Amino acid sequence: MVVKMIKMACLFSLLLACIANAVASDNKVFFAKQKLQVATVAFEKQMDKYFSNAKKISNTELQIDGISLEMTKTAIDYMHYSALSACMKIQYESYLKAAYFYKAVTSSKDISDIDSFVSSTWVSELDAEYKFKQLPKSVQQHFEKLAVLQTPFDAMSLILELDNPSL
Repeated sequence: MVVKMIKMACLFSLLLACIANAVASDNKVFFAKQKLQVATVAFEKQMDKYFSNAKKISNTELQIDGISLEMTKTAIDYMHYSALSACMKIQYESYLKAAYFYKAVTSSKDISDIDSFVSSTWVSELDAEYKFKQLPKSVQQHFEKLAVLQTPFDAMSLILELDNPSL
């Protein structure tokens, strides 16, 4: 989750650099720049909303008797990405459309950083899903049926609590 916050900060600084390099005299570029600004702001607002309102879950709510700590962490990581992706789908798609349109109408070299952001986000999400799918089916089903993990939650606090139950 901390990685997501860092990526968001990098995305915002990248966006500002890209926008600064846009040629405002070209109407198409100006339009693309505006679309990217609006999409980025909407994305960040939605992400902030979910991070600030993320539910704090206790490890007792997970009912993890007999499930190893590593399997639990793997499941939490995937469920966190899954819940966040579901809630952010519209903003994420809007951002991607605007980013790739902007990329198509500009010759900015900074725009390759958008590709890096998008691909690293996808790699992280797919890696979490891959690791989750390696867990025993019974463990997967256990975590998938927990309603508390279906909406964005504070995964970092939960993992810290699992690592240090005395906190």
